[in-house]
Amino acid sequence: MLASTSKFTVGLRHAGRGGLLLWIALASWASSSTVQAQGRSVVALYTEDSPPLNMLANGRIIGSSVEKVVQIFALAGIEQRLELLPWARAYQYALDKPEACVFSTTRTPEREGLFKWVGPLARSAWLLYARKEEAVPLQSLEQARGELIAGYHLDAVAEHLSARGYSVDYSSNELAGARKLLSGRVKYWASSQYSSTVLIQQYRWQDKVVPVLQFNRVDLYLACHRNFPEPWMRSLRESWQQMLKDGSANTIDERYRQWVAPQPVQSR
Repeated sequence: MLASTSKFTVGLRHAGRGGLLLWIALASWASSSTVQAQGRSVVALYTEDSPPLNMLANGRIIGSSVEKVVQIFALAGIEQRLELLPWARAYQYALDKPEACVFSTTRTPEREGLFKWVGPLARSAWLLYARKEEAVPLQSLEQARGELIAGYHLDAVAEHLSARGYSVDYSSNELAGARKLLSGRVKYWASSQYSSTVLIQQYRWQDKVVPVLQFNRVDLYLACHRNFPEPWMRSLRESWQQMLKDGSANTIDERYRQWVAPQPVQSR
């Protein structure tokens, strides 16, 4: 996917405090380019296309995690600029730039010291998939040792498997990994609950790809550079706790509960 930058817009369908907070988030977002031009600090926020948490739809960056992060920054009074990138680039930028963050990032022991964390924004599971005609339920991940498993570069699932000695066939994105499974190039495809469910729905692979093992449950966070200013970090964490307490985080989740993945555009 080509890199894309977008202003986030939200329809104020709910009156009261929730609508006001979303209006504040929108106003903060819309003003970010002006503030940056005036020379003030603007936090760079990077994310990937991973529905329904973060995604590009009709030229806008939307998603449950996107709405949460925008509102966190608005409540904290910190300016931000959001950009959608391939995951490997988004992740690397957050590692390299002191005033940058990336989401939705799986928090693992291996990554703990690399970032400062806000969340969790969401929770997910890691799944191992097989072609339906070859699917045999596994009792443990150890049963997949020695088999080739599709994963993608700098993804936490693939990192976890590779660090434990499993044979990972890396791709640039989730779709490429799923296609390797369907073509028979690998025995399994390892993916997160959100990413795999959306792809299977989009491409109508329910009769072709099935899960054979859930092997982990993880939390997804906003991950900021390890030298991200501590006063900003305290404000972001306080804002997130406020959203949990007043129910606005749950309200955002409810808006995406029934989200349905659109069918991919068929090439001619």
